[in-house]
Amino acid sequence: MTYADTEEVVDLAQRHQFRIDRIAMKNTHHTVKNELLITRSP
Repeated sequence: MTYADTEEVVDLAQRHQFRIDRIAMKNTHHTVKNELLITRSP
């Protein structure tokens, strides 16, 4: 799943031992921003 790169989301994912990767995404205005890719895989 992807989520906004916020402190609350990162904290929740880390508490439940999920893997977090930051990926660059473009929005509808072609602005690049980081989002979180959250998985259970190591």
